[in-house]
Amino acid sequence: MTTKVGGNSVVQSHSKQKADSAPKKKRKKSKRIHWGFDWGKVVGGLGTFLIFGGVTAAMAMTSGRISLYLAGVAIVGLFTMLNGLMGEEGIW
Repeated sequence: MTTKVGGNSVVQSHSKQKADSAPKKKRKKSKRIHWGFDWGKVVGGLGTFLIFGGVTAAMAMTSGRISLYLAGVAIVGLFTMLNGLMGEEGIW
């Protein structure tokens, strides 16, 4: 097959190559974990952890006491963030 490229030059090209003629095999879909990050959970959990963890740390440094409520909310925020990073199978 000849084609004109530019003004007067003629280039020969092969219409079929060995790699093109081989039938393409479809890959089997294997069952695996889909790592879909839920960025809303990650950002919300991180914000909760930083805010309540920071308030708890500041309270511990200034007064020497720790509020279990504030520390508990910070830990819940940490686990929420980790849950968002792990993702869930089946999220569309």
